Amino acid sequence: MKTLLFCTTYATTKEQWDGRYKSWYDYYTSSKVHYDKLLMFDDGSPLRPDFCNSNNLYTFSEHLGKRSIINYDGWYRSFSTAIKYAKEAGFDKIVHCEADAYLLSDRIINLVNSASFGWHTFWCPKHNMQESAIQIICADQIESCIKFTSEPYDKYRNQAIDCLFPYTDVHQELIGDRYGEYGTDSIPDKADYSCQTSPNMLNNYKK
Repeated sequence: MKTLLFCTTYATTKEQWDGRYKSWYDYYTSSKVHYDKLLMFDDGSPLRPDFCNSNNLYTFSEHLGKRSIINYDGWYRSFSTAIKYAKEAGFDKIVHCEADAYLLSDRIINLVNSASFGWHTFWCPKHNMQESAIQIICADQIESCIKFTSEPYDKYRNQAIDCLFPYTDVHQELIGDRYGEYGTDSIPDKADYSCQTSPNMLNNYKK
């Protein structure tokens, strides 16, 4: 099974690249998550990171950005491009972990590594909805994902796209949340995954 692991990025300074994105890159390049290629799909950042080479970065010349909390043209372009890239390059499994999303426990990593059917995500108790920052899209669902992401973004505008993806499996039995939105620098010891995670939060957890 050929697997693509990806996140989306945008940074205007070296410090931003070396914070959130380097933390993600370092974590997953040394993790137990199985993948054949790791890519960051970048929304037209004015400079490039120096912690990885060009084989790990797919960038656009124009920055689309984010208009509001539920209007993210740049993210949608990056996400949909990643799915199309995966199909064209012959990947039959896509693992999307946003740049502040971390798979922490062996339990969730084993689930991600072993998944061979379906479109999987997890649950965000903070907002009582599906967690789109982590998705596993297997071969049987790649066409469904391409169909969804081939629509003009205006179809999804002013809506929480987290709840619109046609997932086949939402795993509410695992422990995780957008812990970074609780105003704390800690991740619960029993967490299987964490989203909205700062590098400091991840470092504290690893200690």
